[in-house]
Amino acid sequence: MIQNKSLSLLKNHLTNSAGGSTSLSLRNRNELRAQQSQENILLLDISGSMAEPVNHSFGSNTPSRIDILWSTVQKMRSQNIPFRTCNFSYNAEWSDNITKPEVQSSTDLANALDFLLHEVPSAKKITLITDGYPDNRQAALEAASRLTCPINVLYVGPDE
Repeated sequence: MIQNKSLSLLKNHLTNSAGGSTSLSLRNRNELRAQQSQENILLLDISGSMAEPVNHSFGSNTPSRIDILWSTVQKMRSQNIPFRTCNFSYNAEWSDNITKPEVQSSTDLANALDFLLHEVPSAKKITLITDGYPDNRQAALEAASRLTCPINVLYVGPDE
């Protein structure tokens, strides 16, 4: 599961400093935050497997993977971490994620990464939250190699 320490590390990773200057005007801060949210992408796996419990050995009291994903998104929003959100399953699409996304069918990670490559070629960071089961691992690796920014992965699943 994602710990508070991981969220703190993610916040530090996604939030760029303003060059050490504390005299930014409110307008400049808002512009900087808007620019950061365009460059920091949160890629959310909403495939069918995300409806499964995080760990089957704990029975019905275990939260689902999508519940953990959603909790992480809410914590990031509450800490004002700037990012744009893209949900993916069989296709990829931008989302405001006001409510927890509904899980869908497949996990076309390759398509999602290609979508981001074309939609946001200037992306500085992509953070993927997933249970790690893409439909086509080789295609996903090839798509990832075409991106010029780092892809950080937050795994949501059993400790196996």
